[in-house]
Formats: sequence, C-alpha cells, structure tokens
Amino acid sequence: MNGVFKYNPSFDTNLTPEPTLHITNLKINLKDVTVTEKLELSYKDNSLNFDYIGISLSNPDEIKYKVKLVGSDEDWRPETKQTSAVFSNLGPGNYTLQIMACNNAGVCNSKPLSVEISIAPPFWKTWWFYVLVIIVGGAIVLSYIKVRERALVRENKT
Repeated sequence: MNGVFKYNPSFDTNLTPEPTLHITNLKINLKDVTVTEKLELSYKDNSLNFDYIGISLSNPDEIKYKVKLVGSDEDWRPETKQTSAVFSNLGPGNYTLQIMACNNAGVCNSKPLSVEISIAPPFWKTWWFYVLVIIVGGAIVLSYIKVRERALVRENKT
C-alpha cells in the first residue's frame, strides 16, 4: 500500500469504443417523415434534411461527423460538429447517404450508417414517354402526308 508503483504505457490498451450513431429526424420538403433504410421518393420530394446524433460516453461534446451522399458527392465532406445534413434540389436518380461519427480519440464507426434514396424522374423524362411522343409524332406526320396526298389527287382530277 505504501510501496512503489511502476507504470509502463506500452501495456495500456485503448478501450475507447466507437460511437453509436442514430438518425433522429428526417424532413422531406420541410415535412417530418419516418426514417427507413430505403426511401423511394417522387421527383417533387427532392429537398432532404437529416438530423443525426452520435453517442460517445468518453467525451460527448467532441464528436465529429463525416457525411457523404454517394451519387452526388465525390468524397466525404469535411468533419464537422454539425448534427444535420441538408440536400436540396436533388435530381432524379439513386443516392446513398453515408454518415460516420468520430470521437475525441479519433475512433470512428467501422461501418457508416447508410440510407438508400431513390428519386423517380417525372413522367416526361421517362423512356416510355419518349417512345410515346415518337409514335404520336410519327402518326401525325403520316396523317398529314396522307391528307395532303388526297387533297392533291382531288385537285388533279378537277
């Protein structure tokens, strides 16, 4: 009890667990929506606001977040303490939101939290609409040619 204590830092183990991460709220066009792992949205629902929180018991005030929207961002956004991400005017397509939390010891999530987002194009930007326009346009042109031919034949007969 009153003896000498020898401390060797090489025997220390880092027991800092990675922070847990949760999405707390999702707003689509400023309306609250229930968060699911896969979101299928219309082209009108292209403004998204995600709120999230990382939990670390070692130092909760020093958690930093990295966010990436695969399909829009090429790389991770810079680390920040901000607990929300806003994406506005997203075009039609498939996206994956990835969020990582890092604690003050530099320990980050081993696997990012992911949400798949699919935004459907408007009907006038779909392949079937293009095919329909070509067919209708072709039918109108052929009808005009046939009507014009009949008018010329009647004109030549008289």
